[in-house]
Amino acid sequence: MTGDSTVKSTPIVARYARSKGRAPSTPVSGEAGRSVAADNFGRTDARITGLFSAVAPGPRAVAARSALGRVGAGLAIAGLLLGGCGKLFGDTKAEKKGKEAKEGTEEPKRDADGGRRSPDEIPRDKPETVVFIVMDTVRADHLSLCGYDRPTSPFLEHLRDNLGVAVSCAAYSPATWTMPSHTSYFTGKGLPEHRHDRLGGTLPDDAGPFLAELMHNTGHESLMFAANTALKKSGLQRGFDKVRIAEDMNELRAGPFEDQLEKFLEGASKDKPWFLFVNLIDAHDPYPAVPADLGWAPEQESIPLNIHKEAENTAYHEFLKGTMPPERAERYLSSIRNGYDYGVSREDANIKSVFHILRKLGRLPGPLRLVITADHGEFIGEHGLLRHAAYTWEPVVRVPFLYFDNLLETQPRLPEPMSATTAFFLLRDGKLPEPALPVVSWSRVMDERPIKPGEDMMARWTPAQPKLMWWNGKVMTFDLAADPGELQPTENPTHPSLSEFQTQIDRYKLHLDGTRDLPLDPETVEALQKLGYLH
Repeated sequence: MTGDSTVKSTPIVARYARSKGRAPSTPVSGEAGRSVAADNFGRTDARITGLFSAVAPGPRAVAARSALGRVGAGLAIAGLLLGGCGKLFGDTKAEKKGKEAKEGTEEPKRDADGGRRSPDEIPRDKPETVVFIVMDTVRADHLSLCGYDRPTSPFLEHLRDNLGVAVSCAAYSPATWTMPSHTSYFTGKGLPEHRHDRLGGTLPDDAGPFLAELMHNTGHESLMFAANTALKKSGLQRGFDKVRIAEDMNELRAGPFEDQLEKFLEGASKDKPWFLFVNLIDAHDPYPAVPADLGWAPEQESIPLNIHKEAENTAYHEFLKGTMPPERAERYLSSIRNGYDYGVSREDANIKSVFHILRKLGRLPGPLRLVITADHGEFIGEHGLLRHAAYTWEPVVRVPFLYFDNLLETQPRLPEPMSATTAFFLLRDGKLPEPALPVVSWSRVMDERPIKPGEDMMARWTPAQPKLMWWNGKVMTFDLAADPGELQPTENPTHPSLSEFQTQIDRYKLHLDGTRDLPLDPETVEALQKLGYLH
């Protein structure tokens, strides 16, 4: 494992061929470039406080990227962010395109009042706002922020390029699905410690203390706004003063997201500091319909992955069984990729909406501490898999990580690889933990589903060393630079982290054995069945 951040995309045909154990017909680069954020670490000249004087609402401006290439789209969005809205909400489609073309050729304004603000210029009379955003189901290598070849994250790129936000594209989620990852983020603990990783299981009483509780105790109003219904029956609302969780998987996606978030925050205290947690869901299946004028992906309908037992004759199951003809599999994976990538871009737009609302409500400019990461990634055919099944392969555990504190002269340099659970400590303390957390991800068999239910697995990453993997009772290593598809396991008895990894394996085995037969919560089971985690 190296410290490289930029992750190159892999062609669909090559992914499918690799998943079937064949050599890909298209050459695939295993080289990952130097960190796209390397030149931004320690920058002091870009501050969030002057950013949002005339921000156009995020999801409503998504169409402003149509008919543009990646560079033009990025400049157009920066122009909307920093140069004002104009007639955006009343323009015809032709007028919008003319405006986009003009904005795409102009230097974007960086600050509406003429310059960037230093920490000394942050209004200290305003209460602090601590923001934690989890991009549900977002893998690092499908973000243009991390070198992807589609413009899926123009706003995150803006944060990096114009504000100096610290970025890592080599962070790793603690788990492969929502509930255990969020529990780690809220507690700073790994799965064997908090023990909240069993589908349908209940949150242990001693899993905390929880971040929302700690922030409440320091005078912050703790606010949860979550688009993923899995958090509704999770017990993870513990410590939050005000909670809004979607009733279904479509309620708080892009479109209604911005208005609903604004209504939610209008009821919060105007005088207290805030700890605001936001969960975004647009990249999670069912993947959204792609509009005709997007410009970088073809128009298509929404794609549901029919994962339940009663639908075992669907394309989803045919692909998992390995019986789908290669030509049809390529078309199927291409459509999934299109819907998924568009969902990722909608989450990026929703992040822009968060800051638009904070500005509108008067929280910005003001003291701000920010963490953005993902709870897990997504398989798009790699290893013959779809969705985010319980396997600790790179596509489902390698996630982005962004950090910003506008009261710091320089942003901390994020370690690579890094544990995304570092979010807990940055949010609580405003600094990186010392020593750095071990970079470990865990997975366990999902349920009784007949096709690829997942595995009891564990992986660990160490700087400049191969990835360690415990799988089927064996320890193996993967050289990600030479073998990015993780198809060539090797043994490495001299790996410097092997002894500690074996200790962690023994601890995880005890956890698996100790929780396997615990009773399930009926309401949690029902909620997870609707999401497809349980059958």
